[in-house]
Amino acid sequence: MRYTVIRPHPVTGVVSILREGEPVPDWADDLVHEDDLVEVEAPAAVKPSGTDDERVTEAEEVARVATEALTTAESRISELEDELEAAIAEKVAVRGYPDGDPSEDWKGDELDAYAAAKTVDISAAKNKAEKAAALLAAQN
Repeated sequence: MRYTVIRPHPVTGVVSILREGEPVPDWADDLVHEDDLVEVEAPAAVKPSGTDDERVTEAEEVARVATEALTTAESRISELEDELEAAIAEKVAVRGYPDGDPSEDWKGDELDAYAAAKTVDISAAKNKAEKAAALLAAQN
């Protein structure tokens, strides 16, 4: 590796440090770019470096970075969910009706907007159930 990077194991999710100057483990081959690699001979036997305290400190730092990344990802997921809800609401507002087949769960004006968009006459319907049934029948 040309640089020290942190990467999660693709199967276990355990975060590992890939150190500058050390070979990339087989599981991480697809997680690093070819330009980030340098020719490095694998050591005959890999043994942990540093003291126990240093390794604990390093593990704590990895855990901190992983937790921070997870928090950032969860926050972004929440933002995307909010954006999706807003986009769906906007689509319904523009179109006048939700996605899917008409049902009694739809509001009366949504059923009317769907009927208008699909040019289906539901003027004889007396309630939402009849409107939904007429729209579903017109689809078939």
